[in-house]
Amino acid sequence: MKQYQDVTGYEVIDPKNVAVADLVRMYFEPTPPFEKSEAKKAEFPDAIALISLADFAKARGMKVLAISKDSGWKRFADSSEHIDVTDDLSKALAAFQEHTEQARKFVEQLLSCLARGERPDLKEQISHAIEGDIDAWVPYPDASVPFDWEISQVDLVLADVTLNPDDFDLVNLGREEVVAKVGVELEIKAEVSYALSIRDPFDGDYVSLGGGSVEVPVRFQASVLLTLIGPVTETLEEIDVDRAELVNLPNSIELGDLDIYRLDNE
Repeated sequence: MKQYQDVTGYEVIDPKNVAVADLVRMYFEPTPPFEKSEAKKAEFPDAIALISLADFAKARGMKVLAISKDSGWKRFADSSEHIDVTDDLSKALAAFQEHTEQARKFVEQLLSCLARGERPDLKEQISHAIEGDIDAWVPYPDASVPFDWEISQVDLVLADVTLNPDDFDLVNLGREEVVAKVGVELEIKAEVSYALSIRDPFDGDYVSLGGGSVEVPVRFQASVLLTLIGPVTETLEEIDVDRAELVNLPNSIELGDLDIYRLDNE
C-alpha cells in the first residue's frame, strides 16, 4: 500500500474528526446516505466517509468528485456543495482531463504574459515572496582562489527572477486555486566575506594573508511552487499570487575564478 501511495500520491483522509452530533442527526432524521429502513445501520461507514470527504473539501476550498453507484451517495451529493458523485469512471476521468487541460492552458498563458513583461505586479509579488527563501538559503560558495580561504559570511540578495513558460507542472487544482511547479532562473548578488591564508612550508603552520569581501553576480536554475488564486479563465486581471516557494535550490553556488589582487581587501 505504501508503494502504491508513493506512485499515485493519494492522500488518506482521517475520519477521527467527524462530528458525532451530525452523524446522529443524519441517522435519526434520516438524511442521506441513511435510508428509512431497518438496514440504515449499515450506512454508518458511508456516512462517516461522506462527512469526512465533505469536511476535507470544505477546508481546502474545493469540490470532491466521487465515483459510486450507491444511491445514498448520490442523494447526499445532491444536497452538498462539496461533493459530486458519478457512477461512470470514464466520465469522471474526462471531467478531470478537461479541467486539467483548461488549467494547463491558463498557467501557460499567465507565464507567457509575465515573460512579455505584462502584469508586473504579479512578478513583484513572486519576487517579494521568494526573497525570504533566498535569505534562509545557506549554499556553499565554491570558487577558484590561489590560496586557502575561509568563509566568514555570505549575504545573498535577489536581483532578478525569470520564469520559464515552457517548464511547468500542475501540482494541485481547486475551484479557484491552481498550484504549479515552474522552472525559474534566478540572478542573485552574493557578497562573500572571507579570510585568506597560506601554509608555511617549513613549520606547516598557516600564515594569515588578511581578509576581505567580494560581490559576485550568480545565475542558476531552480523551481518555484506558485499558488495562484482567482477564476481559471482566459482573462488574467483577477489572478493573484497567494504563495511562492522556492524548491530544488542547489547546495552550492559557483563564484568562478576570483582574482584576490582585485578584491576589496581589509
